[in-house]
Amino acid sequence: MPSALVIGARNLGFSVIERLLADGWTVTGGARAAETLDRVRAASARRARRRWRST
Repeated sequence: MPSALVIGARNLGFSVIERLLADGWTVTGGARAAETLDRVRAASARRARRRWRST
């Protein structure tokens, strides 16, 4: 099964996640906001832990 890492999973990135999941990919999404990561998880994708700091 192919896999992908999508960085910036809020808007366009989330659409990419949805499409890849629909096509049978294993997807991990990364984002800074906890709300975005919760949305990624709700879509059945893995979520990268939030470790970035905004400056």
